[in-house]
Amino acid sequence: MKIACFSDTYIPELNGVATSISILVDQLRSHGHTVYVVTTKPSLPYDEDPFVIRLEGIELKFLYGYTLTSPIHPDVIKRIEALDLDLIHCHTEFSVGLLAHKCANLLHIPLVSTYHTVYEDYTHYLNLLDIKTVDEVGRKVVAVASKAFLRKSMSVIAPSEKTRDLLLRYGVKAPIHIIPTGLDLDRFSRFHMDPTRVDALKASYGLTDEKIILYVGRIAEEKSLDVVIDAFAKSIKTHSNYRLLIVGKGPGEKDILKQIETLALDDRIIYCGPKPRNEVPDYYHMADLFVSASLSETQGVTFIEALASQTPIMARHDEVLDGLLLEGETGYFFEDGNDFAHALDQFESLSEAQHDAMRAKCLEVTQPYSQEIFYSRVIEVYTDAIDRYLDCYILRTIKTKGECVLCQFESHSGDQREILITLEDYMEKGLRKGGVFTDAELDDLSENEAEAKAYRSVLKFLSNKDRTVKETYDYLVEKSGLSIGPINALVDKLQAKGYLDDKKFVVNAIYSMQAKLFGREKIKKTLKQRGISADLINMYLNDDEDDEFSKALSYSRRVQFTNMEYLSAKGMAKKLYNRLLSNGFSKEIATRVVETMDFSNEMIKEGNVCAKVAEKGRKLYKNKYSGSALRNRVFNYCLHQGFDYEDIYAAIDNMEWKDEQD
Repeated sequence: MKIACFSDTYIPELNGVATSISILVDQLRSHGHTVYVVTTKPSLPYDEDPFVIRLEGIELKFLYGYTLTSPIHPDVIKRIEALDLDLIHCHTEFSVGLLAHKCANLLHIPLVSTYHTVYEDYTHYLNLLDIKTVDEVGRKVVAVASKAFLRKSMSVIAPSEKTRDLLLRYGVKAPIHIIPTGLDLDRFSRFHMDPTRVDALKASYGLTDEKIILYVGRIAEEKSLDVVIDAFAKSIKTHSNYRLLIVGKGPGEKDILKQIETLALDDRIIYCGPKPRNEVPDYYHMADLFVSASLSETQGVTFIEALASQTPIMARHDEVLDGLLLEGETGYFFEDGNDFAHALDQFESLSEAQHDAMRAKCLEVTQPYSQEIFYSRVIEVYTDAIDRYLDCYILRTIKTKGECVLCQFESHSGDQREILITLEDYMEKGLRKGGVFTDAELDDLSENEAEAKAYRSVLKFLSNKDRTVKETYDYLVEKSGLSIGPINALVDKLQAKGYLDDKKFVVNAIYSMQAKLFGREKIKKTLKQRGISADLINMYLNDDEDDEFSKALSYSRRVQFTNMEYLSAKGMAKKLYNRLLSNGFSKEIATRVVETMDFSNEMIKEGNVCAKVAEKGRKLYKNKYSGSALRNRVFNYCLHQGFDYEDIYAAIDNMEWKDEQD
């Protein structure tokens, strides 16, 4: 199998990730696989290796001296293409990791990722003012970014159950395999210990009969070395024969040295600095106990190294230590100086036989971390990833449909799937023509397809005329088939994009209805029917009575004589009053308007109008009635139109009736 490991760090750099990758590469090669490493150029001297591709970059001294490179390396992509790889294994989420994703996507190579670092424990590097909100936002960003970065992986390797649970909380959908990093346990075995060399090492620090507590690792805030120093400072009051040795380097060196000076522990704590990889086992072998208060470990490699060296460990409670730190059997838990001192009391009370039993138990619990087991489990993940990759789909064609995109996918075996997604989702998920997608990814896209279709439909609904939030909500409930949650999210999205705005709708609607001379009551009723709240209406609707009267008067002048040619002045006034009410004006305003209107000309013409109305009434009833019955019908008809008795009698008397004998 041809494999390329991508990482921002690699040997000769000294850190857990570099060590883990080195062990993996050695194991893969020892089993006949061809392995390349794509990484950065370190500040440390290194040997040239044709199987290691090193990239220029910028050293980040504040972050353990890691080198940051650009993810854009066209020449490297061409070189990777020529290697004809079977699989890419990504060990970083930064620049080299982005390059790994690009190679996997462009060259159609299956991708496996190992999540080495719990980044949410490192947000303090960006939160220099220690602001709680910044830290919370940072953790959310880490969760979203981690999920997005791992989305394209066929499989994800987590060094511990703690890391697996974290990724599940982030919402990572790819299969997650718990595979602790395999260690060269034999390198730490006391069977290979050289007592002469260990004694010389102790002597170099001026140590003879003192008992040694050892810390090995980065010196950084997330490692909580300050907790160890405080606990040690409190315990030496009763355990003056102990010394604390610190091996490592990091951005927290100055703070730790200052703490040691402040506590006046220069003669009790020895800062050894970083040490070559081949010398580290000797430090474990000369130590009586290993200590770390870190809660940010994904696996706890230094704990395992200490146990493999048969050196009992002291630590704070953390899931990563489940199965490793067995209280009283392989070490002790502590939280403060009192616990620390109590642990030392217990340790010192052990007989030589009990010490031997503890050392044997330390070695026993490290057996699952052997390199051979590590290799066999990783190769299973590789094989499974390659097999499942063959069932993946390639995005063949893209068709834009308004604010949605119709994507057509085709598998290596010829199966096709067509999915409609929103343009925003298309951009957010980084879909590109030629990209490779798993069944799980397409299932996720399909879950959102109903929402995409509803979005497309509702945009058409909104394009016809202005709509309120309630009208849009009701439309989605009736037409989309979505549940309440997605509907609410869709309405929120439409509001955020400015497609829905009840305030803007109210302003425009009021202006339009006022231009049509609608009264306030009709405007209120109309807007309420369309789902606008009374508070919002009252916020924008003018309540000036004089302005309302003016509109009512204008409306009355427009309609005063429309379809009223057969009404009396009184009838006209009544009809006008009713029209004002139906158009949304109040009774008070309608009364004022009617009283203001001049019906004098209509009263002068009223006799002639009454005669016309009487004639109209006769035509209306003559086929059904005759004689006095007909005249009574005509009389009531005119009376109903508001004419006086005298005008009605005059009009009827002046009419010709064929049946006067009646």
